[in-house]
Amino acid sequence: MLVFYLLLFFLCPNLASFAQFTPIEETADSSSASGKFWFYSQDQENLVYAPFKYKNDFFYEISFWFDLYATYKSSTIIIHDSDDLRIIYDVFNADALYKNDLNRFTKDALSQDLLDMRLKQMRDEFSTLARGKYNGPVAHKILNTLKAHQVKIPSNRIKAKKFFTLLGENMRYQVGQRDSVLSAISKLGPYLSTIDHLLNLFKLPVDLRTISILESSFYSEATSRVGAAGVWQIIDSMGEKFLLINKQEDQRRNPIISSMAAFRILSENYKITKSWDFTLLAYNSGISHILNFKKSSPLNIKKYLTTYTHDNFGFASRNYLFEFYSLNYALAYKKYLFPEVLALASAIDGDFSIYVSICSFDLAKDKPFSFLATYNTQFSTSIVPRGSPVISKSALPAKRFYKLSETDLLTTFPNKFIDLIQTQSCSTR
Repeated sequence: MLVFYLLLFFLCPNLASFAQFTPIEETADSSSASGKFWFYSQDQENLVYAPFKYKNDFFYEISFWFDLYATYKSSTIIIHDSDDLRIIYDVFNADALYKNDLNRFTKDALSQDLLDMRLKQMRDEFSTLARGKYNGPVAHKILNTLKAHQVKIPSNRIKAKKFFTLLGENMRYQVGQRDSVLSAISKLGPYLSTIDHLLNLFKLPVDLRTISILESSFYSEATSRVGAAGVWQIIDSMGEKFLLINKQEDQRRNPIISSMAAFRILSENYKITKSWDFTLLAYNSGISHILNFKKSSPLNIKKYLTTYTHDNFGFASRNYLFEFYSLNYALAYKKYLFPEVLALASAIDGDFSIYVSICSFDLAKDKPFSFLATYNTQFSTSIVPRGSPVISKSALPAKRFYKLSETDLLTTFPNKFIDLIQTQSCSTR
């Protein structure tokens, strides 16, 4: 109740407009979203790698995500159908709420209440439509949205009831991501040239760097509900093939060290699927889904995304490819879509080199090397064990650190880097 009165107090001037749905012509329907994506999908500056250029399939799906990444901030919420992304029922934002002097936690709580109120209003209206009642402004807006996209409403009353009931169940919301993408571009900045260099070294397209923003907004501390960690969101079972993951050191938390594991995973997926689209899907949901599908049908991306069913292959998995394509175009043309990036991006002053520590040392006490703590976020304490890889843009002394060659990077997994220094003794002189 307190939250409700706060809403009235702070948002009273806007409450009437909030209670009503945004007019259909003002929502992010196909005309605005698809038009924006269509323009950039022409790739007039040839910035997108050929296999990841838009290929005339899933236009509206990619358009939906493109607008989400390139246009809408996190204060904007889009209510839409989960099966047909053309169908957007409402777009609203809480900008007025976030401009007042409430603390962040109160603002977040109020924002959630705004969303809950709007979703309840929508669910109630779908229930009303299922009972055959078509009166009221909200109902008309829903019907106009369906009509605009030529969605046929069954004339049979029983079928119509099931139709509207299913639409109500399919309704979901998505929060805008533009500010998250902008922040991620800034976080990626110091690592960009090194990641691109490693992608070239592993003979992979540089567009694959987009995965690190799609998966985590390039946040090294990100952890998913299934335990995937780091900027590349690598799960334990896959990460342990290539990386050290223990209580002292989780190499998934280092953007450069973890990149080498991600690139090996992507390379393995491509060898199996011979398709970049299926390689991306395998990275997100695992290769097993694709192999199961392949047993009964030749690999076809459109058939796979429209017919494959599995309890663990839901909305997020089905939309992963669309999200990648849309975000990849948005990043390719970031100078137009994110003009703030020039002010936000960190200075890029050369590539990182990767070293293996010949000596164990303490980042907190060994002052000449304390600067390494800034980018080497994989350690749970300040202790760096012997044999651990560290990244640095400054040269490190050969007596204490072994610098990895490109051959080392290609032939040795990070969890085996210690083998490269077995014959070397630590010298602190």
